[in-house]
Amino acid sequence: MAVITKEHWAGHGVVVYQYRVGQKVYSGQDRRSRQNPRYAHVMAGENSVVYFSTSHPWLSAINLPRNVVIEGLPVVLLTWLFEVGLIVTVINPRSPWAFNFDGRQRPLALQQAQSEGWDLMKDKMRLMACGVLLVLAMGAIEAGIDALFGRK
Repeated sequence: MAVITKEHWAGHGVVVYQYRVGQKVYSGQDRRSRQNPRYAHVMAGENSVVYFSTSHPWLSAINLPRNVVIEGLPVVLLTWLFEVGLIVTVINPRSPWAFNFDGRQRPLALQQAQSEGWDLMKDKMRLMACGVLLVLAMGAIEAGIDALFGRK
């Protein structure tokens, strides 16, 4: 059990609490319990359930972590689908699965460009797409790992 010491300055139901593990006192902050209605309206000086790590007792929370894998899965899948489209576009821009950067309606400046200038422009666009792809790949890998291991 934890003792609520005060309201946190951030508001929104966040409280500061203290709890004892063995001979040591730890403190933390979290929103009031949303999972247990009995502790949903605790005030300073009252007790609330606290969950903490047995191996690292300074890590604690009033609320149990939500299941991030199910909630984050659609976002991860959409990100990976977008990444696949970018990879296909970079590898084979003429594939039917590739994004169409060579649409029929080109800006006026590009319509007036000569074929050499247009080829140079396409190369620059592909280079930028590779850079964006690299950044998105890093984000998708991190989001996938976070979703699989339940981190926020």
